[in-house]
Amino acid sequence: MTRLLRDESPHPEFSLEWWFVHGYYEGASVSRRYFMTTLFRHGVLTDRGRRRESFSFLQSDYDGRTERPSRVSRFDRAFHEALVSRGPNTVTYNIDRRIIRAFHDELKAGGLRTGEFEMAETSARLRSNPFSAGWQDFKLAQTEADFVLHFREPGKGRACRFRLLPERPCLDVESFRESGDADRGMFYNAYTRLRLEGRRGRDAVKGLAWIDHQWGDPDSLMDEKGVKRVKAWDWFAVNFENGHDWLVYVLKDAQNQTPLARMILARDAQGNTRPLREFSLEPTEWWESPRTYIRYPVVWRLQVPELAAELVFRPFAADQEIPVYGAHRAVWEGAGEFSGVVGKRRVKGAARGEFHGYGYIFDAHDYFRAQVRRIDRHIEAFLPKEQRPSGVERMAGPLADAIYPEVYKEMLAQPAWDLLSRGGKRWRPLFALYLLDALGVPPRIYEQFVCVMAELCHAGALIIDDIEDVSHLRRGEPCIHLRYGLDTAISSANTLYFLPALLIKDHPGLDDAQRLIMHEIFVRQMARAHFGQALDLFWSRNLNEDTIRRWLDDARPGRILDMYALKTGAPVEGLAEMCAVVAGAERAVRDDCRAFARSPSIGFQILDDIHGYGRSSEWKKVRGKDIAEGKWTYVLAKALDALPAPDRARLAAIVGRKELRRRSEEREIALDLVKRSGALTVCRDEARRIVDGGWKKIRPRLRPSEARAMLTLLCTDLMEMDFD
Repeated sequence: MTRLLRDESPHPEFSLEWWFVHGYYEGASVSRRYFMTTLFRHGVLTDRGRRRESFSFLQSDYDGRTERPSRVSRFDRAFHEALVSRGPNTVTYNIDRRIIRAFHDELKAGGLRTGEFEMAETSARLRSNPFSAGWQDFKLAQTEADFVLHFREPGKGRACRFRLLPERPCLDVESFRESGDADRGMFYNAYTRLRLEGRRGRDAVKGLAWIDHQWGDPDSLMDEKGVKRVKAWDWFAVNFENGHDWLVYVLKDAQNQTPLARMILARDAQGNTRPLREFSLEPTEWWESPRTYIRYPVVWRLQVPELAAELVFRPFAADQEIPVYGAHRAVWEGAGEFSGVVGKRRVKGAARGEFHGYGYIFDAHDYFRAQVRRIDRHIEAFLPKEQRPSGVERMAGPLADAIYPEVYKEMLAQPAWDLLSRGGKRWRPLFALYLLDALGVPPRIYEQFVCVMAELCHAGALIIDDIEDVSHLRRGEPCIHLRYGLDTAISSANTLYFLPALLIKDHPGLDDAQRLIMHEIFVRQMARAHFGQALDLFWSRNLNEDTIRRWLDDARPGRILDMYALKTGAPVEGLAEMCAVVAGAERAVRDDCRAFARSPSIGFQILDDIHGYGRSSEWKKVRGKDIAEGKWTYVLAKALDALPAPDRARLAAIVGRKELRRRSEEREIALDLVKRSGALTVCRDEARRIVDGGWKKIRPRLRPSEARAMLTLLCTDLMEMDFD
């Protein structure tokens, strides 16, 4: 008689182990529900060479009647402490060290413990011979003939108590792997078909289950520099209605998606197993998480030529993401169905997909730059590139015969999108969205509000700036007033100033009291920004050798930062305060959010000044533009203050005389003098100190969360941009 069960007791000599159970159950009064539970054992070596155990636990539930998924992500204190004890400098993986540092700092501060996670003061209990594991309401135990599984549905769900009876022998997955496979090092037992029977509360249920038990010391993928590269995988378990079971997986490099190992284990109804390595597994539809903004492939096409198989996996719900504590952030783990043709027969079956490794951030700058597409989609939904009567009426109200979409396209949308399409860092809406999330408000329904408020006001300001400064280029192309005419540029820019106010009036997520406060904030921020612009214009208009001497004696460099706080900071301050209003924060928190927003605004403006002395095309700022236009910037003031008298006089003579600063050879001398003064390094360091100081004050006001860590990362990335 074939023995169906193996001993699934723990293996504490290995660093990683997990017990995974998924399936479905249903009854006379219970609609079909799909479930998953996974208990992880993590072994961490201590300073004395002993292995300290910690545990984490994932659970998901999909109710076929309500079509709603629910989830649990739990860890014990030992797991949290193990992550904290591993300093950010000890991690050698190819993940951006800044994200490791940001998450580590958040962990040290007790962070990430939001409603997405549970930190249990107790730990799991494991026993051997016979195997059993228990933690709170979860229990998985082995008898001579079956498994026992207990858990409580996530939230306020019912208690479930099941027996899982194997219908075919345990599958030793490791025995089918080849010697060169990148997934060797992990032992893998799979029970691909177990009959489920038991109770959900008082109701009798039955169904089908699958168990995986894996353990080992995962092999590291090393690059030529000796850096460990994190792995990702796409994995499916399928129970076809004809009694066949398939295990499908592709292991790959998480960063470049290069496949490392791939296999299908196809079992027939008699339990015979056939390994298949020649197949195509390709995603056809993607889903973006509204919480983490991770993009997952959720619909897949599987082709197996050897079996003449054409199959498609479709999830029951796109949103089956589970948050995970650490740098991988989340995993897509969900129920669905495979259907299609194998040979000439139609087949279908219950399936589960697991898509791991899509949440890693390998380069923070690239990650934030990739968010531009999402931001621009929101802006275009509000201000379409192609104007239609309904869109014009939505923004301007009933206009009777005055609705000419082609006019508003030419006079408003086209100039605006010409500028917006040239790129930009879009850090302002990202800053506000992370801040809103860290204040405890899911940002999804406010995304368009934030993106439009931040970027349209900013675009309008850039168009007007270029007119007032008599500029020729903006982001590597002719300025809007040169391409479309002065009248069109002014009209378009002024309209961009006012359009965001429509969202305050119409947004369904705001009540009347919030609308009133936000209108007040909006008017104040626009006034403050224009007062800052007036200061900037005054100093530029009156810049000469005499005023330079007076302004330096008058401690004017500090006043330049005040001007930055008005001109650059006011719009971001207003946006941050609006986020606090949405969160229902008290006045003190609103003031702190506004003060915090001021610090990256000032820091970013200082860096913008610095990059005016660089040569990189990526920053898209004309080298020497501030010198040529006679801008009284913080960098220039610091350079004049630091230079010895002869060099100071030479620099002042060039920037103080219009005819000299517009000569390329004289401008190069001025640029060289500023660089030699050391002001670029001094100003960069000061910008970082300003941002760090603002962050330390606001951090205690924000909830421990991934959003708070991402806000840290965004501010760090802004201050570390270096394209010279």
